[in-house]
Amino acid sequence: MTFNKIEAAMQYRFITVFMFLVIAIFTTNTIHSQGFVSESQLRHLLAEEEGESSLTGIWLSEGYTVVRNVYTEEVNKLEPIYDFFTMVPEGDKYRIAANRETENPKMYAAIEMTHKYNGHYISSVNTDEPISAPCTYTVNAEGFESIHYSYRLPPKLNYKLVQNDSLELGYSVTLYKIETEKYYTEDKETQADLRELFENEIINKELSKEELQGIEETLYNPPADTIRYLMDTGNIKHIIGASEFPNAIKDDRFFIITVNNAFTNRVTYTVLFENFDDNVWHFDFKVDDNFKMLDLICVDKAHEYSAELIALIKDHNTKSNTWRK
Repeated sequence: MTFNKIEAAMQYRFITVFMFLVIAIFTTNTIHSQGFVSESQLRHLLAEEEGESSLTGIWLSEGYTVVRNVYTEEVNKLEPIYDFFTMVPEGDKYRIAANRETENPKMYAAIEMTHKYNGHYISSVNTDEPISAPCTYTVNAEGFESIHYSYRLPPKLNYKLVQNDSLELGYSVTLYKIETEKYYTEDKETQADLRELFENEIINKELSKEELQGIEETLYNPPADTIRYLMDTGNIKHIIGASEFPNAIKDDRFFIITVNNAFTNRVTYTVLFENFDDNVWHFDFKVDDNFKMLDLICVDKAHEYSAELIALIKDHNTKSNTWRK
């Protein structure tokens, strides 16, 4: 079984500061999730587990909401909802974590395997009635891995959602493991949409004095200063995902394209370098509840930017002399 990322309704959410503009493009409300795992963090974990059999990796969730009338016994199965998650080891469990394409992160969810093919799905959706449901792990004839579980909502949470004593909500979910290399590839359709967005709504926009001032502040705020410091000292190579950055990057200039605070205690700066390769990079910073920067966690390639769009941004920055040294 194969899955198309577009068919699974991926939507990238960010705030852009491109060319001195802070503008909301997609939904950017803080997502209170059980954690976020980036591409470079996942690859780091997979390298440590090399040769071992594990659930670590990318999983596509296919979930159905089931509505049951307790009086008439009528059952309705709603249309499936698709989402992507990253599963990572956490003690004797596997935490179901968010990644950049996750639409609906959970407060906390995990898989605890008690046998090779059996275990439990655990979810703390609220503190009063945590969910624990049996799950089954299977591998089909083609070698595709999946995990299935189903459950009814606890009574209090059910009533809170439906406000009706006659209806019961349940969920039937199957997780399908996706090959990491296939998942983290260029998505031409998403790249084309993003390029069109930039060309139509951002690149040719005339900016006000206030907008220019706001972007100037972003280019020289603490996270941006940290990026500059790591470039100058060469310590950037010690960050997960940046080991291949060359020493010559200390002589390079950079520009911050987007700032995304969609995940709790994490802010992503999307950065383009003037001379170092032809990629855009996500810099993930750990922040406290007041968005004060604590640390740089990791660096990832931003696959949603096409070579054509990157060339447009570089050309515009050069003409406008907007690179930061």
